[in-house]
Amino acid sequence: MPSTHGIHSTTFDNGLQVLVEPNSSVASASMTWLIPAGTSTDRMQGSEHGCSVLLSEMLLRGAGGLSSRQLSDAFDRLGLQRSCEPSVHHVRIGMTGLGTRLIDGLPLAVSMARDPLLDPSTIEPARSLCLQSIRSLADEPQQQVLHELARIQRPSPLNRSGLGTIDGLNSLSIDDLRASHQRNFGPRGSIIVIAGAVDPDRIVQRLSELLDDWDCPDPDVVPETPALGGTSHLQQESAQLHIGLGLRGLKQSDPRSVAHRVAIRMLGSGASSRLFTEVRERRGLCYSVWASSSNGRDRGDVTIYAGSTPERAQETLDCLQDQLAGVRDGFSSDEYSRAIVGIKSRIVMQGESSSARAASLAGDVFRTGKGRSLQEITSEYDRLDLEQVNTLAADDLGDQWLQERILVTAGSRELDVTGDAQVTRS
Repeated sequence: MPSTHGIHSTTFDNGLQVLVEPNSSVASASMTWLIPAGTSTDRMQGSEHGCSVLLSEMLLRGAGGLSSRQLSDAFDRLGLQRSCEPSVHHVRIGMTGLGTRLIDGLPLAVSMARDPLLDPSTIEPARSLCLQSIRSLADEPQQQVLHELARIQRPSPLNRSGLGTIDGLNSLSIDDLRASHQRNFGPRGSIIVIAGAVDPDRIVQRLSELLDDWDCPDPDVVPETPALGGTSHLQQESAQLHIGLGLRGLKQSDPRSVAHRVAIRMLGSGASSRLFTEVRERRGLCYSVWASSSNGRDRGDVTIYAGSTPERAQETLDCLQDQLAGVRDGFSSDEYSRAIVGIKSRIVMQGESSSARAASLAGDVFRTGKGRSLQEITSEYDRLDLEQVNTLAADDLGDQWLQERILVTAGSRELDVTGDAQVTRS
């Protein structure tokens, strides 16, 4: 584990949360700033959304009285990389560089959040880039499947694409962006995490100087509507057929979520997982197959993907579902040991990257309300045993779990999903 001095947590009077985790074993430092202005806060109706997507691109194009070029030059002079991207709940501002220079970049990052230029002359180039990202999906059918899976698996507005929509992006004006910024960018619900070679006291003091007087109304909360569910087929001529399955997961606060993550890892993460071994290696049905688990604050999801040929896709789907049906019978001690070693190795490697650590810690705070050290995370797996995982599999990953599954396919033919309501989209 890296050499640390604990996690320093501060909450300003305006509600802003700041966490700093120093790490003397690295020379770099990274900031992850989560602002509650993600795609779920977009006010656009129906499928016409994308305000947070376009706004994220615009934040990079000038702030604090600096033009787009001047802002880029200012970051470059400090040797700092910066980024801004939307997710379902947040707009994420990131900054990475040498720990000795990160503190000097804080005023620049703060200006992006508090005082973006939002110059009307830059909206069309920004819009063009966002539209290109959507259109590039035509060449990435795997991503199309995953986007469609999220659309029908999650309730609205949590099912909105991080790319926006063509109609939504084209309809947005600079006034829409300014109104969204004024409405949703503020300290309440914002989380700033800095990890790496930094002095926590200096960081907190500087952020206090820059942000203690920041205020705005509480961020928007858009009411949820039920998920669509069912199945969906994206018709397209292709030499491949792509399969996406969505199943119910567990939210982070569920005490069984650790056992659930281990079970899904044994099912489909890595070359020794059941899906890879059976579907790809032994039977040669697909060129790619994996499963992942997302444990969010309010809900959890399991995603399974397989890429096959039209001729073997039905057999691939049947094999996937056979493997899923076998999960309830539990896992072996060898499977469990490999999974735990892999998880712990990933935790250690995360500590070697300041950017990965900052992002992970920020997500931790959002999902659980507190930041955990790497040692605390590791200890969760130390307290776990195979019996707990197999009990979870028997109790929660059985018939009802399978019956609730969501299916999305993309390719030249539909698969046999008898009994499911299907939706074909071109």
